[in-house]
Amino acid sequence: MSKNEDTAMTNDEILSQLENIQSDDKPAASEEKKIKYILFNMDDKLYAMNGSFVQEIILGYPVFYLPFSPPYVRGLINRHGDPYTVVDLKILFHDEELKASTFLVLRNNIDNLAFLISSINKIVNVPENSIHPITSKQDGMDFFESSITLDNSEVFVINIKTVLERIVNDIE
Repeated sequence: MSKNEDTAMTNDEILSQLENIQSDDKPAASEEKKIKYILFNMDDKLYAMNGSFVQEIILGYPVFYLPFSPPYVRGLINRHGDPYTVVDLKILFHDEELKASTFLVLRNNIDNLAFLISSINKIVNVPENSIHPITSKQDGMDFFESSITLDNSEVFVINIKTVLERIVNDIE
């Protein structure tokens, strides 16, 4: 027998090791799945966004006015030579302009978007049982997909899909 044949693994041994590795990666039945959220402030109000939608957080960029756009489109920022449309969620939610210069840059294959926010509060992993869908049909509630329970208070989670649909409808 050659040295290679001595140390070579059989297909069954390889499959067995792969199964062991895959089973180690799976959470135990008692572990609950958690979802990462970015908690941020718009003035004194706390909101959340699923972390998978956020590409980066940037500070202090000047916003260049964009004429003939909806009031909540504050303008553009120049990020590494690429224009990003700045959306002021406070105008969408409360018809008031936010005085801030912190931006949540979104992962979006269609357009470069950044949400204007006051500050980042924290990044948390939330157990699925602490996420509550919003079923209310009140005006403005369609901008929120759920709420999460943190420290005995409810935080609304932004519904990115609804916000993007609103932007597309208003611009067309």
